[in-house]
Amino acid sequence: MAEKYFIPNDCLELPAHIGPGLYIAGVESTDWYSIETGRVEEAAIELRGNTQFDGISIVGNRPSSVMDGLAVTFSQYLRNLRHAGQDNLKSMCITGIDPPTPPVECVRIPHLVTTRFEHVLSDTVIWELQAVGDAEEWLGAPLTGQKIVEDNLEKIIKIRREFRDGKVAATEYEKELQYQLSKGRYISALFVYQQLDLFRSIIDEIT
Repeated sequence: MAEKYFIPNDCLELPAHIGPGLYIAGVESTDWYSIETGRVEEAAIELRGNTQFDGISIVGNRPSSVMDGLAVTFSQYLRNLRHAGQDNLKSMCITGIDPPTPPVECVRIPHLVTTRFEHVLSDTVIWELQAVGDAEEWLGAPLTGQKIVEDNLEKIIKIRREFRDGKVAATEYEKELQYQLSKGRYISALFVYQQLDLFRSIIDEIT
């Protein structure tokens, strides 16, 4: 599957608000719901099974920004991707540009997203809040390595950028990564979790 590059038009123009709160996308509009401090993640999880909505994005205790519009679009993108796939993840996807605090039996996933603004490719992280069971179904295995991934996000993004730009593999582990990518994959969050041991070895080589 080819990687999607998100462009400025993918950043929904949303009314500005002060968080905490939720942007909830429906068929015709995206609405804002203010949520009391400390409950925004729980409120999002409670709504995720509502079939009237297409996506939801969390805004923490801060003013909303243009990137929140991208997070809403990304939540819809994930949902459509999963509906078209073979998995059973049919609930609404919950995203945000800030790392959420997962409620009990939930987990956060750092998705690696490429934007193309003014012909410049950049990497950003959009977080997804999932129930543990949904995350494991998405991965196809028990979800492990959360701390490794989160602690090394900058290095993973560096690896991602270099290979996207045509880096020539120099080490044994880089050559293995290049081989895995040649199978029609790109460095997404799913790919990182599936190849966690390989990424750990490459990360260890980065000074």
